[in-house]
Amino acid sequence: MCLIEKKLWGIIITPVNVLSIPYAIVTLIAVLYSNCVTEVPNFYLPSLVIPCLGLFLFFIPSLFFSTLVKKDRINRYVTLKRDDSYNLLKILGIIGIIISLLRIRNTISDGFSFGGDEFSEQYEVSGFFAHLNVLLSAIFSYMIYKSDSKHKSAYVIIGLLLIGMYAVGVKSWIIAPVLIGYLARLFSNKSILNLKNLLFPVFICSGVFFLSYYLIMILSEGNDITDSWMNFVVNHFMDYLIGGSLSFSLDYQQGILEPEMKLALVRPIINFFIALFGDGRYIDGINPVFLSIGELGDTNVRTFIGTIWCYSHDSLFFIVFVLNFAFIVYFLYYVSVKSQNVFLLLANCSVLTFLALGFFEFYWLNLSPYEIPVLFIMFSYITRFKVSYAYK
Repeated sequence: MCLIEKKLWGIIITPVNVLSIPYAIVTLIAVLYSNCVTEVPNFYLPSLVIPCLGLFLFFIPSLFFSTLVKKDRINRYVTLKRDDSYNLLKILGIIGIIISLLRIRNTISDGFSFGGDEFSEQYEVSGFFAHLNVLLSAIFSYMIYKSDSKHKSAYVIIGLLLIGMYAVGVKSWIIAPVLIGYLARLFSNKSILNLKNLLFPVFICSGVFFLSYYLIMILSEGNDITDSWMNFVVNHFMDYLIGGSLSFSLDYQQGILEPEMKLALVRPIINFFIALFGDGRYIDGINPVFLSIGELGDTNVRTFIGTIWCYSHDSLFFIVFVLNFAFIVYFLYYVSVKSQNVFLLLANCSVLTFLALGFFEFYWLNLSPYEIPVLFIMFSYITRFKVSYAYK
């Protein structure tokens, strides 16, 4: 399928590929790890029929949209367009950084150590600050895309934004924006697509994971690095890496333990309208079923495709939902390729990023995977008179 996509689009980075390649690698690791470690239950291989079906369905809209775009455009993605938005986003980023640093200072002055669980709970991002944090995450991705010798201030903004992102205490809030900006660099040839540059984000994301636990358990508590701490972190790393695919295989083996939760799959959209016109009784998208995966702990994540299957309880609904979701994803992919607009490129890369993280969970149970691309699309309209398109 990867080679077919490459032939259809002229580039390896496509929605199906960014969803399937990480999932295949992680699933292979899960199968090998579960068979080698006696304290972890064995992977149930028949469960693989569901992700295979899901990936095939996800591939179908690609056949349609790939016929509408010329492949030579993709290879010159954004290389000829002008981007006059750097100063605007730099100013917005600085304002957001000041607000974040003031909140961090106030939280520290209340006696909480930066990086600890108590600090993150006290710093809790909600309401206006939650949306501000999403905006800053989008600016962070943009700055990663722009960072070069001509935009040296981008490195300073990236560093300062990282402080606020670590204060939130959610690893995916750091990993996802990094991947969005990095994918945009690969698309636009700012970074060359080779093995080193493919492994670089893996190294960065792993570093983010270990640094998070270092801040929480070592630096903020004043503890020393011990063998037990290393064992704890490694187990949690493996839990995050293979927990989704392994737990779905066990869930499938037991006949799917979740209740029917179809509406939860579009929870952010429904809750948005409930907030505007409803009675305040929001839909909960959290999986109530935790499964034990041995020494790695308990988990309630089931991968991108696995969660859709578990929540659907209906094969026809699963097929229709995946096809429609894939159609929307490929429509944005097609529009971003055709437009040559940097913000549509980043909107596209934000969707691709959450697909790439689909080996862990269906991230669209949360609001931010909707909000980040919407912000980039808004920026594309705000600056539409300042952008020169390579093609009209």
